[in-house]
Amino acid sequence: MASSAGDPAIANLGWRLVVYQERAESLAQVQEQTRSALLLALVIAIVVTGAAMAAAQVLAGPITRLTAVAEKVTAGDLTAQAAVEARDEVGALAGTFNTMVAQLRQTLAGLEQRVAERTREVERRAAQIATGAEVARVATTELDPDQLMVRPSS
Repeated sequence: MASSAGDPAIANLGWRLVVYQERAESLAQVQEQTRSALLLALVIAIVVTGAAMAAAQVLAGPITRLTAVAEKVTAGDLTAQAAVEARDEVGALAGTFNTMVAQLRQTLAGLEQRVAERTREVERRAAQIATGAEVARVATTELDPDQLMVRPSS
C-alpha cells in the first residue's frame, strides 16, 4: 500500500490505493542489473587474467632465456652468451653471468696450457729415464769394463 500523505488534497479524500504486480515483473530490473554486473565482472576477470599472463611473460621471459644459456654452458658450450636485455637486476645478472663464463674460458685455457707443458715435461723425463735404463742395461750386460768405454751408444 502506498500513502500520499504529502499531498493534502488527496489525503482529505480518505482513499487508499492498492497496486498488485507480479513478482517476476517487479524484480525484472534487479535481475537485469545482476546479469549486467555478472557479465561485467566476467569481462573484467578475463581482461585481468590476460594482463597477468602477459605481465608474467614479460617478467619471466629474460629469466627463462638466461636459464637456457646457463644450461648450454652446463652442457659444455663455453661460447654461449646471455643477452643483456635491460638495465635491471636480470640484465645485471646476465652481464655477470657472461663475465663468469669468460673467466671460466680463461681458466680452462690456462689449465689446458699447463697440462700441455706438464705433458712435455713428463715426455722429456720419460726419454731421460729410457736413456738411463738403456745405459744401465748395457752396463749390466757387458762384463769387460774396458768395453764399456769403447762401445758406442745406440
